[in-house]
Amino acid sequence: MFLLGGYLPAIKSYLSNTFTLDEHRSLLVALQGMHTPRAEFATLYFKGSIYVLGGEGLAEGEQNNTH
Repeated sequence: MFLLGGYLPAIKSYLSNTFTLDEHRSLLVALQGMHTPRAEFATLYFKGSIYVLGGEGLAEGEQNNTH
């Protein structure tokens, strides 16, 4: 299982975080983040890679809130 990106309305910020679930240790393990923070997207897992398609994110030139 993978957890990817998202949006935090409280701080008006799109996320680029990615995690995988280590079921044996019941832990979330951080992975390399997405290149572009986004939410509401589709994903495809193919030959060992995850592809993120579409979604909502920042318009060109906008800045994400950083906390």
